[in-house]
Amino acid sequence: SDLEISEMHPSLQAKLLHVLQDGTFSRLGGKREISVDVRVIAATNKHIEEAVENGQFREDLFYRLNVITLYIPPLRERREEIPVLLTYFLQRYSEVYGKTPPPFSEPAVEKMIGYAWPGNIRELENLVKRYVIVGNEAQIVRELTNTRPLRSRPEPPNTPPVKQPAPSRTRTEPQDGPSLLEIGRRAAAAAEHEAIERVLQQTRWNRRQAAKILKISYKALLNKLKAMEEARSAQEAGQETT
Repeated sequence: SDLEISEMHPSLQAKLLHVLQDGTFSRLGGKREISVDVRVIAATNKHIEEAVENGQFREDLFYRLNVITLYIPPLRERREEIPVLLTYFLQRYSEVYGKTPPPFSEPAVEKMIGYAWPGNIRELENLVKRYVIVGNEAQIVRELTNTRPLRSRPEPPNTPPVKQPAPSRTRTEPQDGPSLLEIGRRAAAAAEHEAIERVLQQTRWNRRQAAKILKISYKALLNKLKAMEEARSAQEAGQETT
């Protein structure tokens, strides 16, 4: 289900808490309790702490669920992932609907990268779904009503404005950029590093306990920490030489 955990009715919150605490539940109309061993991944697009303070979400359920928290930035803050997501959703819904429309053109992808996506990933997913069904790229792109490109990050204070070079009349060849596969790898590595650091902070850098929470071997965690440190050192060395 796509239901956000913060949208759950209070009666369902109580039932979910019972399952998490006791590991048992009863079917609707049934009398026999069924034992379960589950792991719950919950998502929300709201400030759940405010919902707890306002009495809209059970505090005991919040603390029961809040073991590991991962913050996923909105799509407008990670626009480099849009080509990867387009490829993924296009393949997924082509299989669902039995249709194989052509990939989005480069101008269409560029316009999507410049779009603000107020509906976040679901808006992007629904757009691709409609494209697979309709098969008309121009019609789908026109649905992006907010066509203003995203503003670039503000420059640090007291930084003199950067003069843009005059446009050259000579034709320049396009430079090679990272592939979609490389972009996906970078995003996955960044998410993994963030998860590891959060768990280590929660366990006060008890690496054996962190490995158990992450469900990986202690040796695997040590290897990942070593790779993270090497990558960080290489990045710092690159900044010093520039």
